[in-house]
Amino acid sequence: EDNFEIQRKDAVESLSTSESFSSCGTSDSENERQKLRKTQSSTGKVLPENEEMLLRALAVKRLKEISCGPGSVTPYFAMSVGAVRASLRSHARNIKLAAAKSGSQVVMSLSVKTQPHEEVLRMAREEGYLGEVITAAELSVSIQNGWKPADIILNGPAKAYGLTQGGTPTTPVDEPLRAVFADSLSELAEIVKQISDNSNWLKAEYVGVRLLSGAGSRFGMNPTSRQLIEAGRLLKSLPPGQKIGFHMHCASSMGGPAGWFGMAHGFLDVCEALSKLAEREVRLLDFGGGWPADLLNTQAMQGPLEDLFDSCVRMFPNSDCIMFELGKCITERAGALITRVLSIREIEKCGGKRSHCPLRNDLTPTAMITSSGRSPTSSASSDTPRALIVDGTIADLGSLITHVHPLLWRKNSQKGSESDWQILRPGKGKVYGRTCMEFDLLGH
Repeated sequence: EDNFEIQRKDAVESLSTSESFSSCGTSDSENERQKLRKTQSSTGKVLPENEEMLLRALAVKRLKEISCGPGSVTPYFAMSVGAVRASLRSHARNIKLAAAKSGSQVVMSLSVKTQPHEEVLRMAREEGYLGEVITAAELSVSIQNGWKPADIILNGPAKAYGLTQGGTPTTPVDEPLRAVFADSLSELAEIVKQISDNSNWLKAEYVGVRLLSGAGSRFGMNPTSRQLIEAGRLLKSLPPGQKIGFHMHCASSMGGPAGWFGMAHGFLDVCEALSKLAEREVRLLDFGGGWPADLLNTQAMQGPLEDLFDSCVRMFPNSDCIMFELGKCITERAGALITRVLSIREIEKCGGKRSHCPLRNDLTPTAMITSSGRSPTSSASSDTPRALIVDGTIADLGSLITHVHPLLWRKNSQKGSESDWQILRPGKGKVYGRTCMEFDLLGH
């Protein structure tokens, strides 16, 4: 059974506990939960008491309450807990399987910024993932959700966001972080200064720099000859015994897997040069994230991953581990944004042409109900391309451009079942968000 965890988009509290579930108007939810648990017990499938997850039957009922009837509140974000956990496990299993041939030690980490929901953080930690954060605020949240500082990687160009006026995190950091990577040459100079200051809070087992590998990116240090020489000098000046490592910034979802693996092998060459300049061995190689959903789970990735791990072992035989920081590929197929159609309007001419509307037969003006409970009216003919105006926005979704996702709709009725949801056919009709921004397009 799929396990669902429902949350308000702008809320922090989880609705997976009976108390918060009941507070949303489902007074009999605990009775149903106990009934389902007894049913599971008879089949040998017991829901652990310490993992209060919503079963599919409860989730469907809650989805109806959220998206149907007077007083329902949208937009809502629904997440499949089961899908998240399965993705965490399958990605770790397949990457470590490819590493086993060369004997590489792989450490998995979760990119916290991609979905900082406490339930996702908890599951990732339970599955053995470290936490990769880009601000002091994310660092504090990760510690509050159970990660030790030694299990956290600090990255990104805005690490100071969330520090107190005294320059320290809001949650005490009582031990060195796992790693810290500078995002630029100037920041590397500042981090080396902090690491060398015994009174400063910032300490890490591994210190290094994020290297710009993707064309057109503004993140990371560009490894030109001058930059490499200065970075090598700074790393060489670190206290004796300080381990160094490097992080690669290049999203596979933007350049494709073939380009990514080419960049990864080039990244190793740059790391080798920096190691010589710094006169220190490279002890950590971090290949970052940016993978599309499920691509790393395909058999086609095993060969290229094995070749990459072979190169890592050959070039850096004394490295401690190889790291991957997965984010959007873990959660982007596990969630859904539930919105309400506010109105249906015609699409004006663009370039002197009107396009056929794929919604013509599926969504007549009387088929969708507005938030006021009345059917929207329209004087447009059935052949006129139309747009749905919904109460969600592009800001409610993640990497929408790189993720093909289905669009579903249903009538606003309390009597329907989950089978009432229908998939909209691709075409030239549009789904617009509620803002007056030209780019607020949620689908077509």
